[in-house]
Amino acid sequence: GYADGSVRLWDPHTKSVIATFNGHKKAVTALAFDREGVRFASGSQDTDLIVWDVVGEAGLFRCVA
Repeated sequence: GYADGSVRLWDPHTKSVIATFNGHKKAVTALAFDREGVRFASGSQDTDLIVWDVVGEAGLFRCVA
């Protein structure tokens, strides 16, 4: 996660960004992937939690505190 509110997935072999997820208004402070690696959750200083679909590169839902 980044201070601009984005999450970027990197390919460690090519050292390039393969996907960028934008949705937070403040810095991302927490990330957790599911066991299959097809979804992840991000938390931010904006107090929102977003669940993302890695394959579809889209947000599935947002929990607002």
